[in-house]
Amino acid sequence: MNRHHILLTTLFGALLMAHTAYAAPKSTPAPQKTGVININTAAAGQLELLPGIGKAKAQRVIAYRTKRKFKKAYEIIRVRGIGRRTFRRLKSVLRVSGPTTLQRRPVLPRKG
Repeated sequence: MNRHHILLTTLFGALLMAHTAYAAPKSTPAPQKTGVININTAAAGQLELLPGIGKAKAQRVIAYRTKRKFKKAYEIIRVRGIGRRTFRRLKSVLRVSGPTTLQRRPVLPRKG
């Protein structure tokens, strides 16, 4: 009886492992497609879509770029109120050329 019990337990365990190995993989949510913002051409309303950028900072970005065009996205930290931490959070959606394609506020990593 003891040998039969061990044999059945082993077979049951093997079947259970085989079932989980061939079970359908859990679906992962598709990554959200996010547009980009060209900081050299975006309107104030488009800049305000960026987390942490309100009317005042959007106006400062526009004032800065009227004097001097952004050559690299990193230069946005020269705008008062936008620092390295904000840049690191936004850099995946910031561009200095091409069209602005951002339509709504992107989901970005939290402040850290």
